[in-house]
Amino acid sequence: MYHKWIKEYGKTDGFFKAYKGVTGAPFGLENEEGVLTQEDFLQILEDFRMVILKELEVDIDNWDVGVFVMGLVDFIPKYIEVDNAVILEFQVILSNFLLYLEEKDYLENVNELIMAMVEFMPVCLNRNLDTKYWSSLKRKNIESYMEYMDDQMEMLSDLLDDLEETEMSNNFFPITNKQPNQDKIIPMKPSQVIPFNAANKKMSNKIYQLRIDIVGAKPPIWRRVLVPAEMTFEDLHEIIQTAFDWDTAHLYQFTVGNIILSDFEAEELLGEPTQFYFEPKVKKDMAKTKLSQLINLGDKFEYIYDFGDSWEHKIVVEEILDRDSSIPFYPYCTKGKRTAPFEDFGGIERFDDFVASFKKNANKKSVQDVLEWAVGEDIERYHPDQVDIEEINEILSMLFFE
Repeated sequence: MYHKWIKEYGKTDGFFKAYKGVTGAPFGLENEEGVLTQEDFLQILEDFRMVILKELEVDIDNWDVGVFVMGLVDFIPKYIEVDNAVILEFQVILSNFLLYLEEKDYLENVNELIMAMVEFMPVCLNRNLDTKYWSSLKRKNIESYMEYMDDQMEMLSDLLDDLEETEMSNNFFPITNKQPNQDKIIPMKPSQVIPFNAANKKMSNKIYQLRIDIVGAKPPIWRRVLVPAEMTFEDLHEIIQTAFDWDTAHLYQFTVGNIILSDFEAEELLGEPTQFYFEPKVKKDMAKTKLSQLINLGDKFEYIYDFGDSWEHKIVVEEILDRDSSIPFYPYCTKGKRTAPFEDFGGIERFDDFVASFKKNANKKSVQDVLEWAVGEDIERYHPDQVDIEEINEILSMLFFE
């Protein structure tokens, strides 16, 4: 799902010319292997826009040179999974996109933005090569891709070994036209084929409606999300982080009955987990465990984030639904109440005290100082009773769909 301006730009002559300039092929022709398609470049534009929106909370129509440079230099290398050659190609596409926005009166100061892009592009390229600078999401996705490629190469190697053995076998023991007892072989009928993963087939099209509450919040802070039953607990972790605007900057875990699901590698790097949150229970890899394997209608389970601040979330399986064609994509947030607490704020009681102070006197200096620390330049937009469901879903669509 692209922003309307990006959709419009993708249909213009300016885009097709820029695309041909960086790929060497007009749109519509089959490109050489490794050349990004029109959809790829539009998706990079959308990713860039969403990163700016998510991290700086400012949309394209409010860009200025400072915001633009921060997005280009800091956030493209951190979040967008492209190499330096693509970033240089993207520079041409982005320059033309800015000119298009100016032509449509969506944006001013375009020349300043283009000059800033040219000036700071080398910094962007250098940071993109520095793996220490990548976000955890980018690093995780790239590592997953490398693991996938390793698996594929191993499968290919096994296949070649099998073919070599078969060829050798045929050379030493040639196949005859009539094998002994061939007439007695009973052919396998289609009805006899056992479906792969038949046990989970019934759940493959099901959707869990989950209500997620932050424990102790008064009044309640909660989100309602629709999640495919075949998603993993790792996916649900990303969904919760997005729905409550957390930053995945701390440890976390799910507790389902006597089962603990977490990122155990991260915990090992940070030292042995404490007895407070790691009682003797069954450990499971949340990246390999599907929701449908552990939870069902009416079940309740827990998610805790940041063992210092202890943001506890109570999750309830409210309904199990069939996929609905009116829902644009899954996972999808349908409703929620109140803005989520600030990261590293010290716990729910302290946050509730701050909200009470805000509602009494939002202009009080102590309140304004906290807001400046927590939300930066968006002080005027902040209100504890508001939640932007549309923004949550935009980010979910970026995280889970290409």
